[in-house]
Amino acid sequence: MPQLFRGLHVLELGAGVGISGLAIARCCSPARCLLTDYSDAALRSMHHNTALLPARAAAAVSVQHLDWAALTPAAAAALQPLDCIVGADVMYDPEAVPALARTLALLMAPAPPAACGGDGAAAAAGDEDLSAPFPPGELRPGARPLVLLAYVPRDPRTRAVFRGALRSVGLGAVDVTAASLAGVELAGGALVLQLSAGDGRAGGV
Repeated sequence: MPQLFRGLHVLELGAGVGISGLAIARCCSPARCLLTDYSDAALRSMHHNTALLPARAAAAVSVQHLDWAALTPAAAAALQPLDCIVGADVMYDPEAVPALARTLALLMAPAPPAACGGDGAAAAAGDEDLSAPFPPGELRPGARPLVLLAYVPRDPRTRAVFRGALRSVGLGAVDVTAASLAGVELAGGALVLQLSAGDGRAGGV
């Protein structure tokens, strides 16, 4: 999937030490890769690990504190432009799942005109729904960001909570593991979900 992220503005949620986002920065040539987490220790680790990248890749990386429970619409808008949001194993804590779903809804809101160049065409593109099968077509400025979450199914309760939390904010998710990995099997039975706005379906969660 390296070509998927080329030239895009990517945000990683719950980045931890930054493995996923740093791999994207190192191998996929994004325009920007914003690594976020709540933990100060994680932020320090991400800064350290970013410094280990080749200079060109490191220049695309930024690190920012992000508290899912405290994110406001204005703060979410300030993170624009966003073309793609990724997360790896961010659904392990059932208590944090509602805040995660709310954060995703805020980040998937159409970008304000200023963030996409201020033209009406770009703003109108924000109404696009990413419920089409994976892989998506060209990601246009101002469109809703593509959201891909990888997780290891552990506790059925977490899956149920996530399903309900998505529906409560008008989101759904489909399992795109086979389509996104072209036959590569993830360790531990991990799945890749693509989120969409609209009907609240949560197939594959």
